[in-house]
Amino acid sequence: MVGDVLDQALEQHSVVARFDSVCDVVQVHFELRRGTFLDDGVG
Repeated sequence: MVGDVLDQALEQHSVVARFDSVCDVVQVHFELRRGTFLDDGVG
């Protein structure tokens, strides 16, 4: 029973981690299109 709960928690964490990764990629894409990296002196 404890294993089932742990598996479910790990699956949920995996889904959240993938969603965060997608959000990071989208955010970087929009920042590049706006040119904020150049404005911040990073580029």
